[in-house]
Amino acid sequence: MEEITRSLVIGVGGAGGVLATRMAGTFEQANYLAMDSDAKALARLGRIPTFPIGARVTGGHGAKRSMDLGRLALRSSLKDVQSACRGHESVLLLAGLAGGTGSGATLELADELLRMGTPVGVVGVRPFDFEGEKARMNSEHALEQLSIMGLPKVVLGLNETLDLETSKGSLFDGMTNLEERAVHKAMEMLRDLRAATPRTW
Repeated sequence: MEEITRSLVIGVGGAGGVLATRMAGTFEQANYLAMDSDAKALARLGRIPTFPIGARVTGGHGAKRSMDLGRLALRSSLKDVQSACRGHESVLLLAGLAGGTGSGATLELADELLRMGTPVGVVGVRPFDFEGEKARMNSEHALEQLSIMGLPKVVLGLNETLDLETSKGSLFDGMTNLEERAVHKAMEMLRDLRAATPRTW
């Protein structure tokens, strides 16, 4: 029987990678990975292992706002992704839901983990209103699909953390507060996933 190790936290997309990196500095009882179709975004992270996806379909330049391209990026790297996830007792996905990778690749990865029989949860972040209609539609579609899958999820809204009429300094404070909340919720969900997962050792 394959040995089961501890949980895996995957930051999907640019925002997800930032959240996973921050969580890694707070919660050590997990393995971490940042997964993105944007090679430059991955190179900026540094602290945790990185995993580029979809180089053949995005050229390493990201999926922009295309959910379809984000899904395709994940599918094109599927065998490597399966290998990275296999053997963990549960997987937690962290993602900003505005972009193509954060929304599309998260859905594709969650679906694949379910097929693998791996317990999975998602902590997602909705976009600011000013990020535009495409970002809003990506987020809403991703949340709808995650609900259909029946996955445990926590969703945080950027607009809930700050007043959009405030100064740039307050915007920075609001983003910092959002990251702290997301990491706290992620740690709670990871513990819940572990508690619900039968152990084999």
